Amino acid sequence: MNLIVYPLYLINDNIEHYQSHKEIIELNISHISKFFAPENIKIIGKRVKNWSEMINDLMENIQLLLNTKNNVLLYEADNFIIEDFKELFELNKFTLFALCNNGSKLDSTLPGGVYLNAGLAYFPFTNFKNYFNFPKLDATNSSEASLIYEKQINNMFYSQFSSHVEGLDYIKLNSGFSEYNWRGLLCVDIDKRFKYKSLPTAKKIKSIHFLNLSEYIHKNEGFKPFWYKIYVDKLVNGENKKKVIISILLHYKKYVLLNNYKKAKLFKYLLKVVLN
Repeated sequence: MNLIVYPLYLINDNIEHYQSHKEIIELNISHISKFFAPENIKIIGKRVKNWSEMINDLMENIQLLLNTKNNVLLYEADNFIIEDFKELFELNKFTLFALCNNGSKLDSTLPGGVYLNAGLAYFPFTNFKNYFNFPKLDATNSSEASLIYEKQINNMFYSQFSSHVEGLDYIKLNSGFSEYNWRGLLCVDIDKRFKYKSLPTAKKIKSIHFLNLSEYIHKNEGFKPFWYKIYVDKLVNGENKKKVIISILLHYKKYVLLNNYKKAKLFKYLLKVVLN
């Protein structure tokens, strides 16, 4: 069976964040039910003390689903699916879909241009025992746990290939970069480290990762927790995808603190989206 999985955990009894995540997940499910069977969407979660306990439980549940011959698309709650994505279930490898702005803070072998974002991950059940190797997390700090999780997810992906370049080539050939798990701010950090530098036009984007509570932007005005719900509401209500994506880029342009060089890169990408 092909499944979408959303994590929804009550972390450290933060009811406010839990309810906000729940509302957005329910909005996304109401939207994707137009093209994907609701019975194939699972929400996994429970009350946990910290981020590590959440990830450990989530990975255990995914492993159980793989053991029972389910293909799993894992979407973080702030990753909004816009259009049909059934082609992803045809992939034959564990796959990530977009690069991070910079490299891992924990592993120098995962530099910018190689380090992949884990906001969307595809776990095929075929041969999963060859790639699924996830040591349990024990960090009590959420930021540290998040970094360890993403490093381990990257290691799982690249373990399927003889080199980082081979893994990157696989993504480019089979799904394209950032067409799924699109993050508009990536454009400001793409440089010579990146083999694949082009970001998609609005037409090709099928899901948007808003980076809620991201270390990169959460201290800036305009990025309070769940700042992105206004854009989720627009997409659910049928507003033109390109118009919404342009609005998101303009929001970044207005509020993200960037130097002039990065501002120019953001404007260049915004222009590409507007003109195509």
